[in-house]
Amino acid sequence: MLRVSGSATASVRSGLKRKQDRIDSLATFPERVAAAKKAWKSKSSSKKLFADVRELLSAQSPGLRRCVYCEDSMADEIEHVHPKDWRPDLVFVFTNYVFACGPCNGPKSNRYGIVVGAGVTEVQPTEPLIEPVGAPALLHPREVDPLDFLELDLDSTFLYLPRLDLDALGKARAELTIDVLHLNDRETLTEGRREAFTTFRHRLEEAAEVRADGGDVEPLGASVRKLAHLTVFHEMRRQREWFPKLRQLFDDVPEALAW
Repeated sequence: MLRVSGSATASVRSGLKRKQDRIDSLATFPERVAAAKKAWKSKSSSKKLFADVRELLSAQSPGLRRCVYCEDSMADEIEHVHPKDWRPDLVFVFTNYVFACGPCNGPKSNRYGIVVGAGVTEVQPTEPLIEPVGAPALLHPREVDPLDFLELDLDSTFLYLPRLDLDALGKARAELTIDVLHLNDRETLTEGRREAFTTFRHRLEEAAEVRADGGDVEPLGASVRKLAHLTVFHEMRRQREWFPKLRQLFDDVPEALAW
């Protein structure tokens, strides 16, 4: 799970704002939630606007349009990081969008956590619906670098873990994100990361041979950036001092530190 960069065009922002303004004008939170969900269901009436949104999100996705969360599947759904059920004020705000796959987006659903003191709590539905008060707890890949909170165990399990240098709140946010996005409880993902590690290492070995022969390694870098599980490669760079063979490969191909 990597940070997502990139913004919307002026036409996309203005088109979304017109829709958002109608929701924000409603008096009560339940009204805004109901209107946000209804408006999102009918977004197909604005085909050009959302075709542009999808094109922008595709360009900002990791690899070849991979899901921002799992980095394994192809992304095909516009995902609200902060869900419509709890943040109707962000339903038509581009910075709340990422491109995700169904297996990530579906189970995540409307799970939402807020910061409470030095920890986090998940918001639960009430009757009548009450607006949650507090800073969002889930790691938003457009607002923070998830790797400031998470690290991958490259040594054996290929699971996401909270970084050891986090304070109590940072650890709680990391644990919530791992749980909500099901980053560790799908064997296909952990095995995919393991295979990606081997693939990336082979690309580095190939690049070292090319560079030793005086060749251009950038085509290999371009191919790396298109692969699944790019977080694995980022962690290989960040953790290279712990793995002598990796450290040697990056010493041999210093250009790979910028791939």
